Amino acid sequence: MNRLLLGLLGILTLPCPGRAEDLRVFSSPQIEAIGRELYETERRIDIALDLMHENYDVEQMKIGAWVTEGKPNHLLVRFVRFSKGMAEAVLEAKFDDLLIPAFSQPTQKELSRGQENQLAARQVVEPNIQSPCSSRFESLVTQDPSGDGLLLYAIAMAADPHTVLLGGHYRFSLSANGAALHQTDALSTSCAKATLSDLQSTDGSKGIAVRANLSDTPLETHVYLSLHYHVPLFVVTRDLKMWEIRNGHMRIIRKKPGEDSPKS
Repeated sequence: MNRLLLGLLGILTLPCPGRAEDLRVFSSPQIEAIGRELYETERRIDIALDLMHENYDVEQMKIGAWVTEGKPNHLLVRFVRFSKGMAEAVLEAKFDDLLIPAFSQPTQKELSRGQENQLAARQVVEPNIQSPCSSRFESLVTQDPSGDGLLLYAIAMAADPHTVLLGGHYRFSLSANGAALHQTDALSTSCAKATLSDLQSTDGSKGIAVRANLSDTPLETHVYLSLHYHVPLFVVTRDLKMWEIRNGHMRIIRKKPGEDSPKS
């Protein structure tokens, strides 16, 4: 994950303030869909950022943020600069099915209402992130499946590039215009972490075990992490069921402790 812009918001082994009784929990299909969208959106943003830094003078263009428009397979990434208190797009990367975007300098520099709402959401959320797990976060915005509002996910990033934070992530529920914060959800109760070498050694088959005490299903960030690191996650939820997350999909493989897992 490479973030040098507004998308970037000490690792300590301390508890995170997740509270099961307050947590918003979506349906399993919604959890899978959001997790996949976060991953697919992020990978395209990463590609656009890398190509932008390789081919354009970011400092000269005074790029200070990015916003997105559309679903991942037709994603528009707009790079933004701030001038006299106003935000305007100075560069665009358009994805159409392929993972190689077409870059252009926009003739229409004004941001759409939805793009302005993303910037507003980040400004509202930033002072509300108080995590002992990390001081660095990557923000990803998507639509709230339960209404017309926005969800902003703050993905905790370790200072050590060889460390992966499995805990410490947040979800913020906001109004459609991004100006009102309705709910803050810490999506874990600990700063669980793993090393990249541990994840890579699984070779995509063995997987990583994670305890999730906040709900009876895995969360969107579990689906996202499994996809991002190309590794199955085995999540033990609050009711002690074990879920397997693989390729963006979840299934129960154990209903109670000591029970044999069903055959695939």
